Amino acid sequence: MPMKKRKKNEATKIEVSYHDLDDEPLMIDAVLAERDKQERELRLEAERKAKEEEERKLAEAKAQEEARKKAEAEALAKAEAERKAEEAAKQELTTLAAEEQTSNVYINVPTIMQQPELPNGCEITSLTAVLNYYGQQVSKTTMADVYLPKEPFTYKENKRYGPNPYEAYAGNPRSSSGGWFSYAPPIVQAAQGYAANAGANLTATNLSGSSKETLLAKLDQGIPVVIWITLDLSSPKVNSSWYFSDTGEYFAAPVNLHAVVLNGYQGNKVHVMNPLKGQVTYNMDAFFNSYRALGSHAMIVQ
Repeated sequence: MPMKKRKKNEATKIEVSYHDLDDEPLMIDAVLAERDKQERELRLEAERKAKEEEERKLAEAKAQEEARKKAEAEALAKAEAERKAEEAAKQELTTLAAEEQTSNVYINVPTIMQQPELPNGCEITSLTAVLNYYGQQVSKTTMADVYLPKEPFTYKENKRYGPNPYEAYAGNPRSSSGGWFSYAPPIVQAAQGYAANAGANLTATNLSGSSKETLLAKLDQGIPVVIWITLDLSSPKVNSSWYFSDTGEYFAAPVNLHAVVLNGYQGNKVHVMNPLKGQVTYNMDAFFNSYRALGSHAMIVQ
């Protein structure tokens, strides 16, 4: 009896063992599936990281290329700017050299100052300087007292009457308070009167209204020009007036008018014998702007 019982137990044990063996393939499949899943996820993660790294490298390379191109463009632009600046500097030097050689005119008109005898006699003093340049030994006071057409001011019913400045000098150039000015025609008349009396072979011409080019051409011919500008080349200050004695016409008068001798130019400068300052230079554009603003008055003797 005991032997049979032991076989029964052994049979039972074997049955249990077979049951476990039947489940083992399922467990292996589950483990393998889990492992495959993990390997796939690791592979995908590795591929994602590799792609990100590749994209980063591409972006970095692109940025480096753009930076290189930008640096090259900036270097080219800088080089071009330097080249243009160098060309401009060379051109300026060439222009200055050309002006030095071809645009340099100076006429040795003597310096005559209007003060103290003629505080308001810039026009007749400038004419006297031109006459002296031509070898005529005449003084500014003689020209003012003898040859300059003048007309004094008169007053009637609280109105001031005086000459048309195209016909006569207003007041007396010897007076610091009663002297005003004239335009070109009375100065032309004074020059003609002197030339006729002195037997000088000289002709006076009114060039009022002439262009800058015309006046500079006179300098090229060795002919100085008496020209009307303002005292400091500023805009005309028209804040005085009188009525013409013959017609009663109202005349608005500039108070900063001045007459000088244009006797040379160089480049963008003009050379002037200024009877208040002596031999001076002015910017050409500013000088002729003042000439035009005042009405373009000028005359010559030749």
